[in-house]
Amino acid sequence: PLVQHLRGKLFHVTTIANYRAIKQEGFVKPNDGSMIGIYERIAPRLTVCEKLDSISLFDFNQPDERIFPLIVTETLQEYFLEWANFLWWYKPTTVILVFNRQEVCPNLATDEECKKLRGQWIYNVEVCHRGPIAISAITESILVLTEDELKRTFETFPATSLE
Repeated sequence: PLVQHLRGKLFHVTTIANYRAIKQEGFVKPNDGSMIGIYERIAPRLTVCEKLDSISLFDFNQPDERIFPLIVTETLQEYFLEWANFLWWYKPTTVILVFNRQEVCPNLATDEECKKLRGQWIYNVEVCHRGPIAISAITESILVLTEDELKRTFETFPATSLE
């Protein structure tokens, strides 16, 4: 259900502590190492977005020419579900911030830029946003609660109303 809810949306995944810092600062910014992440990021093991000094976003509204399933017979839904665990990385609580596409898209790195760099990057789904994103661009906040690997729930909130 969460993957279906996110179809057609552009979003960022973070911790509840990072979300609180984002609300306080008024923007999402590239991680300079001060924000909590799932992995310790040190050179040379940076992600592609980190190497571009960018924010990692996920885009579930890909044009057909970008869709490249690992197996030809695989559906887009099956492809998303194979790696969708990033949607609940932070346990017990993950926050997903959904953005207004028109406000964010002008600052996205191209696939060609990302492909040139070595580092973690989810082809077809992950996009890198250069510079900060104002919280005014957030259209929806989603709280994902993970009790265990088989039981997850999510609740949506308007923009930055999540406390």
